[in-house]
Amino acid sequence: MMFLAIVLNTLAIFSAQASNSMWEVVSGGQFCQIVNGGLCVTDGAGHYGHHENCVIKALQPLVVTATKYDIEGGNYDFLTVDGVEYKQDNEGPKGMSINRGAEMVWKSDHSITRAGFTVCATPGTEYTAWEIVSGGQFCQIVNGGRCVTDGAGDYGHHENCVIKALQPQVVAATKYDVEGGNSDFLTVAGTKYKDPKNGPEWVSMASGEEVVWKSDHRVSKSGFMLCTTPLPFHPLGPLFEIVEGASECEITDGGRCVQDKGRAGKYKYCLIKTLQVVTVHTERFAFKESPGYYDFLRVGDDKYKYGYGVPGAHLLRGEELEFMTENEGNGFKVCAIPAAGFWEIVSGAQFCQITDGGRCVSAGGGTNERCKIKTLRPMLASTEYGDITVAGGRYSAQPMVYHWERLHAKKKN
Repeated sequence: MMFLAIVLNTLAIFSAQASNSMWEVVSGGQFCQIVNGGLCVTDGAGHYGHHENCVIKALQPLVVTATKYDIEGGNYDFLTVDGVEYKQDNEGPKGMSINRGAEMVWKSDHSITRAGFTVCATPGTEYTAWEIVSGGQFCQIVNGGRCVTDGAGDYGHHENCVIKALQPQVVAATKYDVEGGNSDFLTVAGTKYKDPKNGPEWVSMASGEEVVWKSDHRVSKSGFMLCTTPLPFHPLGPLFEIVEGASECEITDGGRCVQDKGRAGKYKYCLIKTLQVVTVHTERFAFKESPGYYDFLRVGDDKYKYGYGVPGAHLLRGEELEFMTENEGNGFKVCAIPAAGFWEIVSGAQFCQITDGGRCVSAGGGTNERCKIKTLRPMLASTEYGDITVAGGRYSAQPMVYHWERLHAKKKN
């Protein structure tokens, strides 16, 4: 019994140490506190006060979710988690991954007070989104590895840096104040953003693609902040099946990717079928500059022979990928994320529905229809038909909410 008591006591101490190592209140300890055995942080019981301000630091990689988020919102009372501002009442962070060292900042103003927030965490895994290839004196990785920026203050003259994406991810500029034109701008995955105020908004990047920053010798402005959300991967079973050519191609990365085996020789062929609704992109696309007629990677109905390959294609269950080459050295690697779990209908399910195997949302042709749909993961979304309001025109790393409203009879879908 004595031995059992010692073991149990040791386990209890270890559990407490593991939990308490999640958070540290850096400043404002009179306003914020760590609770629930170290798992959560909160502004405390009852309504929060005026002019509160606290900073909490993550001591390990975490996945954080707001279990309570009752705030005034707007520019008044809100949380900022790893650089992402949560300014909407009842819309706190949900399943957000942050790295060790990331900060959560709480602030309130002098007017309305409400019940406040509680944010709880589970242990996460460290991710590395970026690598600075060149120009480290001009650009830096910040916000726990999630963002890249030209630094504080105005940028200088003749700056140039190259940053490489180390994993598939979706990126957006949280700040973009440049001279623009052919003078100062970002290039992201080959696309130049020359508008002085409009940087990239939810651009999908494959692993290995680059961000390039350059400035000239004239006007200097406050620059850019480019942040990423790693693409999630929660498979519900196998994503691919090799139908033909198993000697040439293989399924890798725990079922997430398919690639050629790199066998020596000119003539190679394989046919792959999708087993779920997926979004695919190329992580490796090695084709010679002048491919022949029989050198291609077909994804669905589209053939790819040049450039970076597949930037991001949606495939239904049963659609095909086909690899054929008659030249030595050609090869590929295609990876996928399941489309299931893109959307959640928050209200108005009698008017809106999730279709196309979970990839799309649509509304019918009635009158006086209204529904609200929430995104469950970062994505690139496009409207095929109809009028919607997308997150009030605001883009952030938090889940976005789409509103659909029809107040008169007019053909829309």
